[in-house]
Amino acid sequence: MFDKKLYRSDMVRCVLCSDAPCTKACGRIDPARMLRSIWFDNEKTAADLFPVKNPCTDCSAPCEAACVRAWEVPIRSLMCRLHDEVKPALEIPSPDTEERLAADFCGIRLENPFLLSSSVVASTYDMCARAFEAGWAGAAFKTICSFEIHEASPRFSAITGADGNIIGFKNIEQLSDHSVMENMEIFRRLKEKYPSKFILASIMGKDESEWEMLAHLCEENGADAIELNFSCPNMAEGGLGSDIGQIPELVECYTAAASRGVKIPVLAKLTPNVARMSPAAEAAMRGGASGIAAINTIKSIIDVNRHTYRSAPAVHGMSAVGGYSGNAVKPIALRFIAELGQNPALSGMHLSAMGGIENWSDALEYILLGAQH
Repeated sequence: MFDKKLYRSDMVRCVLCSDAPCTKACGRIDPARMLRSIWFDNEKTAADLFPVKNPCTDCSAPCEAACVRAWEVPIRSLMCRLHDEVKPALEIPSPDTEERLAADFCGIRLENPFLLSSSVVASTYDMCARAFEAGWAGAAFKTICSFEIHEASPRFSAITGADGNIIGFKNIEQLSDHSVMENMEIFRRLKEKYPSKFILASIMGKDESEWEMLAHLCEENGADAIELNFSCPNMAEGGLGSDIGQIPELVECYTAAASRGVKIPVLAKLTPNVARMSPAAEAAMRGGASGIAAINTIKSIIDVNRHTYRSAPAVHGMSAVGGYSGNAVKPIALRFIAELGQNPALSGMHLSAMGGIENWSDALEYILLGAQH
């Protein structure tokens, strides 16, 4: 019987390239696609792509020679194991279409239940376009604001396991450092090129009028729904982000303000830096929200330097509390999603879930607890 963990640990040196040289060198199968499937716990789909006869059996492995880490990733061996061990054990063939994955977002059809979360990976046109081309149904764009954002550098750090995999990820990044108008142009370009893709516009304001204005602008420029960022733990200025999410009265007030400005669905993205999320979620519902998004990152300190007493990432000798994410936070996120999904007062609210999702299996756990996407 094959060991999925062994497959992933075998390819830990793989960088999951875009336009990978291993596939270019092969010419008979697509090893890059199969390696990606292995990494994301979907080796059965990878095995189903093989022809009946294994083309790797007598191959000299030009894929491994062409690899950006030449001969460090045992591509040929992994391909043979997929063909010889996994393929014979397949129970059902892969579906011909992905139609069964179609989902609903407050009455709006999604191609599938997977959106990029509002974060550094959804902050430019090129990032979102690449995700759409890869099959993502849409993106929650990185939070838009009308105040200047000055980011520190470095602003990312991580905890890794014994095999080199990232377990937890810390960032001290704030909001979009593009202007509001620059971000509106990105929305228009994305909608023109990808009209069927879903744009969830994350916003943050300083007062009621700003929340209303930003929501209205995003709707005018192509956003399909609005996400209210009441949860960012990294704001340099007080009274923003997770400071709001911890006070239900403010959640209700600003949700009502944003909802006044639009006809499209509004979701409140809530902070996990609380004992219970339901009070803020119920406040958002009273304010007119169509749904709840959870969780954002968790306030954290990691990797304290024994000599400087600074935590990572340190910027010019200074360190700060940051937001923790990655697979390590999934148990915490699942607990909050279960709380919201089981709250009868939130019946009918759309539930958008995130936190530590690395593969389809992680996502399924959230759906089983009541999340729609």
